[in-house]
Amino acid sequence: MSSSARTNYPTKVPGIPKPPADASPAMRRYLENLAEAVEIRLGRRGDARDRAITYRDLINDGILYERLSNAGNPTGGVTLVDPASSSLIPPAPTNFQVNGAYSKMLITWDYPPYYAHGYIEIYRHTVDQIGDAVFLGTSTGSVYVDECGEGAAFYYWGRHVSVYDVKGPWNSVNGTYGETALDVELLLETLTGEITQDQFFQSLSDKIDLLDAAIPISQLNTDIETLETSVSNSVTALETSVSDLETSISDAQAAIGDAENDIVSLQSITDTNTTSITNLNTTVGTNSSNITTLQSTTATNA
Repeated sequence: MSSSARTNYPTKVPGIPKPPADASPAMRRYLENLAEAVEIRLGRRGDARDRAITYRDLINDGILYERLSNAGNPTGGVTLVDPASSSLIPPAPTNFQVNGAYSKMLITWDYPPYYAHGYIEIYRHTVDQIGDAVFLGTSTGSVYVDECGEGAAFYYWGRHVSVYDVKGPWNSVNGTYGETALDVELLLETLTGEITQDQFFQSLSDKIDLLDAAIPISQLNTDIETLETSVSNSVTALETSVSDLETSISDAQAAIGDAENDIVSLQSITDTNTTSITNLNTTVGTNSSNITTLQSTTATNA
């Protein structure tokens, strides 16, 4: 069994066996003395007045009380009872706060610094009137969760109660307000349903009447028709301009095509002339060589 387990009956203490037969004489004497000391404290030998007193004995005799939860020891513990604490009035809860979440309220407070604390009572109401507040539940710790659903709003109060059922004062006369988030889907459904109601159409009709009084509907219709005609004429003129532009682009493209053809022809003629010039240069060069040879021959003969 775990050392921290709680039971309704005293934990059974096992018997102490004799020292092992193979133990040395010194070890045997040590174990025998140790067993004797333990058995005296357990009340199994010697004077009963020398028996050790357990927490269970003190709790059963009302000298101690067991605190199920406290700030320093969340798993519980044993605390001395003040003889005068049976009539002690618990203090008012401090730092009492309410924080709304999506569908629940988280209520917190400081753990009370007094002995013999039993629990805290939580109350709530839809309005800030403590006299009509409804009991909600209790908590032995410093947190309480109210599963109140979406779109809820309440005022909360709390008061401590001792283990002797002595009730302390409220945390405040004024309630601590908290609200949870709205259910978005439900809100949309509600608005969708309300938008078809007669009062909506009536309100819209009233606004149209006011608009008609400021600007007659007939005049508004005439202005709209004039605007439509003007827009239509502008669109027609724009379409004509676009058509003319497309024609000009087509003519320009044709002219560019003709120019490209002329360039190709010019390049062909240029290539032909370049070849002729090259041939002529070659012929001139040959003739010059012949003349030079002839001049040399003539000089020799002379």
